[in-house]
Amino acid sequence: MAQVKLLIVDDEVKIVNIYKQFFELNGFDVLVTMRGEEAVQLVEQHKPHVVLLDWRLEGSKLQGLDVLERTKALLPKTVVLMYSGYSGVEKEEALRRGADQFLEKP
Repeated sequence: MAQVKLLIVDDEVKIVNIYKQFFELNGFDVLVTMRGEEAVQLVEQHKPHVVLLDWRLEGSKLQGLDVLERTKALLPKTVVLMYSGYSGVEKEEALRRGADQFLEKP
């Protein structure tokens, strides 16, 4: 069985490293980036099966919703799991725009 390709997109180095280590230990082929622009390039080049995507990407022109929409336009079957540490309308908006699931950071 082929390895599941996972793209992690988060602007916090600590979070990226924790997720990367966890998923690699569990057999995933992991790609990471801290910028929305690079995330879209990685989606185009590597065609991940799953994208773990932060809502807010500090210092990036493309934010989580932008990456979500571009990912779904390029690869509609790719599972996109969005998350945020902020409460509010993020969940409804993300799901409305095509996220498969929305998680809240503790």
